[in-house]
Amino acid sequence: MAFIKKKVVDIDGEKVEISQLSGLDRFDYLDFVTDLPKPQKPVHPGDGATDEQLQQYYEEADKIMHQFSKLTFQAQSRLVAYGYRNQVESIDERHHQVMATMTPEQVYRLNDEIAAFSGMLPAETDDAQPAEQEPEVLTDPKA
Repeated sequence: MAFIKKKVVDIDGEKVEISQLSGLDRFDYLDFVTDLPKPQKPVHPGDGATDEQLQQYYEEADKIMHQFSKLTFQAQSRLVAYGYRNQVESIDERHHQVMATMTPEQVYRLNDEIAAFSGMLPAETDDAQPAEQEPEVLTDPKA
C-alpha cells in the first residue's frame, strides 16, 4: 500500500520525477534544518566607530550573507533530496548528489515544487480566474 504520490515536473527542459514527503521525512527534514549551524550576527561598532571599524563590520556582514545563502542552499537541497529519490537509498548520499549536480536555481525550483506537492507550502492559485463573488446590489440612497 502506497499513499505517497509522485509526479513529473519540468526543470530546465528535463523531466524530473518527484514524490511527496512522508510524515517521517518531514520530521527528519525539520530536525536537519534545526541542527544547521546559524551564523552569528556581527556587532555594530556604534556611532563613534572609525572608518576602519565600519569597514570591518561591513565585511563581516557580507560574509554572514554568504553563509546564509549557503545555509539556504543546504536546507533546500536537503528537502529536494527527500522528494527526488533518483534510485539512491541514503538520504545523505542523495543530499550530496543534489548539491553536487544541481544549480542553486534548480534546487530552489525543485524545493518549491516538492514543498508545495507535500503540503508544506500553500498551493499556487490561478489569479487569472476571478473568485466567485456575490453580485453587488445597488440601492437608491434616496429611497
